[in-house]
Amino acid sequence: MKRSEINKAISTSKDFFEKNGWVLPPNPKWDITDFGLGDFDKIGLVLINFAEEVEYCEKLFLKVGDKSGRNSDVGRG
Repeated sequence: MKRSEINKAISTSKDFFEKNGWVLPPNPKWDITDFGLGDFDKIGLVLINFAEEVEYCEKLFLKVGDKSGRNSDVGRG
């Protein structure tokens, strides 16, 4: 993914989470992926790491698009 696509996904996700009552930490760790398929708008996933400790982690996922991400969907038009 291009950096501009990643930045757009982060910005859009921040807006979505805030509109839905999630309070994000000041500097969350973001993971943005299109699973190497080049189509974030259909199969993208946003992951925010709220906490990463040895015995505890807290993450929030946002599925983007209309694909389920199941293997049977990959490569089918």
